[in-house]
Amino acid sequence: MIWSKSSMLSYNQCAKRFFYEYIERRTPELDFDHLTRGTMFHDTVEHFFAKLDKKKLLKLLAADDTHGIQDYFRSVIVYNDTIEGLNHLYDNMVISETRRARQCYLVKKKKALEYYFPVYSEKEIVNQEKMWRGKIDWIFKTFDDEYAIGEIKTGKVGDLSEIRKELCFLTLLTEGMDILPKEPKYIMCYYPKTNDILFEIPKKVSFNALSRAYSRAVDGLAKAEFPKNISTLCLYCSYAQHCLGDEGKIFSNNESDLPETVRPKQKAKSTPVIDVKELHKKVLEKQKIEENTTA
Repeated sequence: MIWSKSSMLSYNQCAKRFFYEYIERRTPELDFDHLTRGTMFHDTVEHFFAKLDKKKLLKLLAADDTHGIQDYFRSVIVYNDTIEGLNHLYDNMVISETRRARQCYLVKKKKALEYYFPVYSEKEIVNQEKMWRGKIDWIFKTFDDEYAIGEIKTGKVGDLSEIRKELCFLTLLTEGMDILPKEPKYIMCYYPKTNDILFEIPKKVSFNALSRAYSRAVDGLAKAEFPKNISTLCLYCSYAQHCLGDEGKIFSNNESDLPETVRPKQKAKSTPVIDVKELHKKVLEKQKIEENTTA
């Protein structure tokens, strides 16, 4: 098997979900707006840089025309009113990219575009030696003439330890591939929902955590061990209805039927609503029964 960061981390989050998605290759039973929103935003970013006229952008930067740059950036983005929250991401991206473009010009002047445009955007990489594959959202040349490899996350800022593992995966993925003059020195993650940016030199502890995650996934696959891990991630799992069929799940499209504690602030159509606390309780009870039986 050629591992991707998604499959590797998927096994560590929930081996049963990994089994459905990568072993059975089961068709997802539910679609989520946030997945569609993320896919569309990534496609927009890829085409955004391809559509930009470098001469026009450099002229706007030289004139220090902030509003002109923003209007120009908006003009090359196809806004979409059908996906909730997507246009907000686009507006934030325009603000962030305008700021970044102006900073590149301030530091590098006429060479600004060399540092503004990504060296690669949405590039698929397969490292046959490691048996790893993945898509790199973007790689930028930094002001100190190093390289930063990055991800785009259209959701909120979550567990930084997880994103650091993903970014370390991408860093190792490029080793020996000769796609850059030198290996990336920095990792970065852009969150258009809040315009937050993670930018740092990867930490040894993150590489170690990635190594442990990889070992668990490889060992689990070799032993054909695919236990389910019931957690809040079940709320966003495409296979939850099947997987939790015998776990006393709560699914409803009528929020009035649900206890206040399990009502989401914004619930997408056909999204499962699960009483996670109750599920955790049942899981713990099962574990105790199994431990007593074994003893």
